[in-house]
Amino acid sequence: MAGLYIHIPFCKKRCLYCDFFSTTQLERREEYTAALLKEMAQRLCEASEPIQTVYIGGGTPSTLPSEPLIAIDQLLHSYRIAEYTMEMNPGDVRATYLQELRQTGINRISLGIQSFQDNLLHLVGRRHDAQQAKEAVHTAQEAGFDNISIDLMYALPTQTMEQWDAWECSISRHTD
Repeated sequence: MAGLYIHIPFCKKRCLYCDFFSTTQLERREEYTAALLKEMAQRLCEASEPIQTVYIGGGTPSTLPSEPLIAIDQLLHSYRIAEYTMEMNPGDVRATYLQELRQTGINRISLGIQSFQDNLLHLVGRRHDAQQAKEAVHTAQEAGFDNISIDLMYALPTQTMEQWDAWECSISRHTD
């Protein structure tokens, strides 16, 4: 099975722990996505087998407006993509944006929640808080996404086992 990873290197704010290539130069998004679309159009035919999974990661792909994501989807229209994932920062989750994403083939949202503890989120430089994280899961569900993953970080500085154990209660109360 062939998969495709698409890296979107833009972030509104750099997280202290991140080792991935990223930039906060959001003014370069249009230039980057134009080059990305051009390269995809030239190289998709080089795949040795049909692409069945797509993962749009970063950086923070949800810093992009929906138009380039729709254009990416149009380039992939001839493939039978089983799982089409996009990473999102919980602070970027908006019902209207998710509805626009539903117009693409994206069928899985991966939320970079990292923690449900505000003090830990602040410690690692995240721009959302625990409440926004919970609301992001709920908003994605309401938008029709039933395949949602969340990233959680373990063993953060000062994190206790009690804090780690508390995450399940945080989300399960919100998703019932």
